[in-house]
This record gives sequence, structure tokens and C-alpha cells, in this order.
Amino acid sequence: MKVYTLRENYDRFIEEYEYDAYSIPFEGEEELGSNVMGISEVELPKIIYCTADFRFLPHKTDYPRVDFNAPVFSKKMLEVFLELGEIQFRSVPVIMVDDSYLDDPFKGDGTLKDVVNWIEYLLVQLTEYTNVFDYGKSEFDECIVFPGDVGVVHKLVLKEPKGGFPPIFKVEECEEYIFISFEAKKALEKAGVKGCEFEPVEVS
Repeated sequence: MKVYTLRENYDRFIEEYEYDAYSIPFEGEEELGSNVMGISEVELPKIIYCTADFRFLPHKTDYPRVDFNAPVFSKKMLEVFLELGEIQFRSVPVIMVDDSYLDDPFKGDGTLKDVVNWIEYLLVQLTEYTNVFDYGKSEFDECIVFPGDVGVVHKLVLKEPKGGFPPIFKVEECEEYIFISFEAKKALEKAGVKGCEFEPVEVS
């Protein structure tokens, strides 16, 4: 069975843009990306607001690159995974505000003004690991900080579990990646989900 890492596609980027969306500052912003890389139940904001170039959202990407470096999906993209099977996750609304509106987009009560265009995406944190790291065939260094744990992985091999891979999953030994199954890749493509790249992973 084929497995892939899920990555953002950068083909749409032009020189002056490093991200699809830039967050309106919020508490915990600097730690958010590293916090949701793992599965711990860390405190998450109730809502995140970003400014975004609506030339690219939503018609060019369902998987935007954001400056707080956390996985953000369109509702359409998340629904594809949910239709394929049960997923353990938490989510936070990410409100993309059209950056062509140059005034303060908020009312006095903190809600968006009626004239502001916006689209809702979702920050997604997967909350369980799938035990599929192949210790025998993967090549890696031992972790310096935690001896006995996996450090830098030079060659990644996953072992197929009984019943197959989940549609989307995390692996503790290389938690910086999001993995998806072959079925999930095909379903994303069939649904017309945009902005994703799929890097094949070796399976034993």
C-alpha cells in the first residue's frame, strides 16, 4: 500500500509573498506550530484571524501556508478525510480576512465588520499517533537529548498495519510530518482539493 507525506504546494507564490496568510497577532502565536506538531492536549486559541490575498484563497489552495506554521485545511479538505474513516483530532476556526480591506476589519466588540469579506478554514491537530515506524528498515540517528529515542531520520520506512493505513495520521518518531494513505490522496484529487503536494514514502 502506498503512503505519502502531505505538503503545501508553493507553485502559486510570487516573490513578495512567503505565506498565503498572515496572522493577526494572538496570544501563544509563536509556540502554536510546535505545540500542535505533537498530539498533546495543549491550550489552543478559540479562534484565529488572518489576513490573506483572495487572489489565491480559496480558489487556488485548500491547504494554505500560514505564518504560524501549523496545518490549516479548508472545510472541504477536512471533509474528504472524515468521509474515509474516523480521525482523532482537534480544530480551531481560522478566519481568513480579505487583505484588500485596508481599514480596521473589526467592530468595537471584536467581531468582523459586515463589509469585510472572509472565509473560514480550520487549524487541525491530530491527537493520536499510528505505530507504523519500521525500526529495522529505517535509517536514523539516536536522539542526543533522549537516548534510545529516534533522532534525525535519514531514511524513512513505514510498515503497513493490519487493516491498512488510516486516511491521515501522525507517527511519533517523525512527528513533523503529516502522512496520508493512497486512498486519501486519490480522494483529495477526485474532490478537486488544491494546493497539496504528495511525497511518496517507502512501505515495508
